[in-house]
Amino acid sequence: QAELEAAGGAVAAAPLPEGGEFTGFVFAPALFQVGSNAIVTRSDGSESGCNITEVFLTALGPQYNVYLGQDEAGQPIFKWCAESDMRAYPTGGN
Repeated sequence: QAELEAAGGAVAAAPLPEGGEFTGFVFAPALFQVGSNAIVTRSDGSESGCNITEVFLTALGPQYNVYLGQDEAGQPIFKWCAESDMRAYPTGGN
């Protein structure tokens, strides 16, 4: 650890001051996790089933990269979307 810090490859986090609270930005948690299925609104207003491949927590809220399937040439189709463009996939429960 000391070698990494000396080389500038790692920076040790400073501990909180005694009795202090974290004052940095806290990102909103994601509602969906990688590997789960969801329904996403497409750019034309229609909805499609999708599989979540990446989740990024940002200051604008969680952003998701979702897999929508393949095009006619067999190339994968992905879409970046916000949580507001998605809803939970029905599970069929009562």
